[in-house]
Amino acid sequence: MKCAAPLPPLFPYAIDKNGDGFSVVLLEFEGKHYQNSGVLSARRHSPVTAMWAKNAREKNHLYQGDDDLLVDTIRENHFRIPFFPMTYNHLTLLPGSEKAAIRHFAGPTGKWDLLKEVSRD
Repeated sequence: MKCAAPLPPLFPYAIDKNGDGFSVVLLEFEGKHYQNSGVLSARRHSPVTAMWAKNAREKNHLYQGDDDLLVDTIRENHFRIPFFPMTYNHLTLLPGSEKAAIRHFAGPTGKWDLLKEVSRD
């Protein structure tokens, strides 16, 4: 499987001077916004990754998954996050993923779909 677009344009989002050295996608679905941690861009020693790791060690039992923990970590610490375009983390459940640079095969069915697609290559 190969990327539909180059990945280097993703990296500057993590070093945006208005952010805290960390970037994720902001997904829009049915009028709601979601942050997904399937793909991220982070500067070395970002305070976001340090706090997310700390919270994962101390609070993981309070969350269903890493996305929820990340969202609360960002909100509770008022981290400034520049969001990158969905082309770098496009859920295959949403229309248009076949044109994305990074396709995110989410959930159990997504993993099976990924396995089938990789097996064809």
